[in-house]
Amino acid sequence: MSLREFLDKLWLQGLELWTEGEHLRFRGSSELMSRHLDKLRENKSEILAILAEDSQSYTGFPLSHGQRLIKLLHDICPHSSVNNLVAIAKIRPSTDWDALQQAVHVIVHRHEALRSYITQRETLPIQRIKNVEEVLINYREVIGWSQQQVVESLCVKADEPFSLTDGPLVRVMCLQNCVQGFDYCYFMLCVHHMVADLCSMEILISEINRAYNYIVAGKQPTLAKLHLTYKDFVKAEDHKFHSYEDKSYEDKKGKVNEQKQLEHEMLSMGFAGDNNERQAEPLFHGASYEFELPAALTNTVYTLIESKDITPFNILMSAFQVLLCHYSGQQDIVITIPIDCRERTKLKKVVGCFTNFEVVEERIVQDMSFVELLARNKKKERYAQVCYEDFLQALCDKIMPVKDRSCSSVLRVAMSWHKLDDSTWLEGGADNLFQEILSIGQIRSPYDIALNVVEGKNALKGSLHYQTNIYDENIIAQMYRYFEMLLSMATASLEQSMDNITVKQLREKCWGEMFSDKVLAAEKNSGSIAPRTPLEHRLAIIWQNLFKLDQIGVYDDFFELGGHTVLITQLHSQLKSALAVELPIHLLFKATTIASLAEVITSMACNNQSSERGEVDAFEQGLL
Repeated sequence: MSLREFLDKLWLQGLELWTEGEHLRFRGSSELMSRHLDKLRENKSEILAILAEDSQSYTGFPLSHGQRLIKLLHDICPHSSVNNLVAIAKIRPSTDWDALQQAVHVIVHRHEALRSYITQRETLPIQRIKNVEEVLINYREVIGWSQQQVVESLCVKADEPFSLTDGPLVRVMCLQNCVQGFDYCYFMLCVHHMVADLCSMEILISEINRAYNYIVAGKQPTLAKLHLTYKDFVKAEDHKFHSYEDKSYEDKKGKVNEQKQLEHEMLSMGFAGDNNERQAEPLFHGASYEFELPAALTNTVYTLIESKDITPFNILMSAFQVLLCHYSGQQDIVITIPIDCRERTKLKKVVGCFTNFEVVEERIVQDMSFVELLARNKKKERYAQVCYEDFLQALCDKIMPVKDRSCSSVLRVAMSWHKLDDSTWLEGGADNLFQEILSIGQIRSPYDIALNVVEGKNALKGSLHYQTNIYDENIIAQMYRYFEMLLSMATASLEQSMDNITVKQLREKCWGEMFSDKVLAAEKNSGSIAPRTPLEHRLAIIWQNLFKLDQIGVYDDFFELGGHTVLITQLHSQLKSALAVELPIHLLFKATTIASLAEVITSMACNNQSSERGEVDAFEQGLL
């Protein structure tokens, strides 16, 4: 082994080397130094010569496995803000801005992750720590804005991309809004996901608050000592992934090949809009649909937790899987789940990206009950983490040559869960710097669609993030209404088969009032009835071509015939080309029989004619 190979090996194990004049400085674990210090001394001159070529060759440390996936997404679209995390809060109107700037400086100096930047060591991405990183608060005054305008303005600032190679990877903005003589102040903290996660955002808000209170009181900020750093986590994680020596190693190793092929075997989820053209470099034109589960439904979920020994995450994920099955027309459902890897108590207050990604694949089979699905998800073993590196490499090999994330089903659908503890944010009461947390999370999402749930005190809130160049906002709103209704129906009777909760049932509960009683009664009571009007005949021909069927009745349900959202998109296109009818696509989820669709088209035509006559009458009256 050459000296350079020897140094490379030690560096991967956590050793850092740099020069200080004619001296060789090092930093590493005691165990590592005890084994290799003598050899370093013997080869000091040669090592100094190697470092003379590049003084930072053996500083910094590799990325964690979660960071590597985030870096992969960043490299696909390096000018995107998709990995920005943001927290927006209302703060005291009498804020001492100088004290707040000092508090930010204290926290940035305290956490190495906030002073890090990403660079390359040959082909290996690494992170290095700056000794000093100046993060200045961007301060702005406005007059007469609504709170919504303030939040939107702060989100625009948070939406600016970071430079991973230059840093800093954190920004702070404060906005003071004067309304009718009263000042309202707002605080925005934005950090790149490479150096933080949602728990880190809570830590930062809490510690900035505490440091600020010390400073305005004229005291030196006193915060609990950090016994470990993010670098320690990366080293421990790497050791965990590569040093399985227990007797179950062969079993875990068997999982490697299982997941190594996972990315190549997964079916791509098909949804409405998937026929839309995707850009080679996605712009992540994201939006979100905010929601809060009704109190009664939330109480039902928590009652099941106590009686069935399951988690609320398990319940909502199971319902989400069934929803995706209905919407995609597929049985195999793949969801990527970010998981928190802060396993050691000493890491609980450390800022960094402690996120890894679990890929859950479930087959929703016929006659499966909701309670059975809950049990399967509860018992489902996470893929052994030893295989994560192989899986990540396979994912990278598949995506990077074409720089198209859409070719991977792993990057299509995600679900996250975050438990928010307000007590750590608002611990100062009325005198607290932070008065109310208005928003926390990601403005954009790297996934086509993501269900993000925040568990608060006796409340389940969240959002459906989606790509606007793929999905229509009305479809997302429809999807959430179906999700809420599905969750309500499933939790009301756990033993019922998921086949009993059809899209038609969900539609009738959510949208039954849209159609006439005559149509609804006919749909429920009739057998197969042939088309009766010219419009129904033309619609029937379109449906027969879509489903490859010789005959379809006017009350046969689109989804019960095997329809799904991809076919909805094709139906929307054919209505436009064959009938010159351009319906809002969300109406096709409501009018799911030929009879109801004909009624909607006829109604729209009548409304358009009335509108046109009204315009003509008004115009003629104006001329007279």
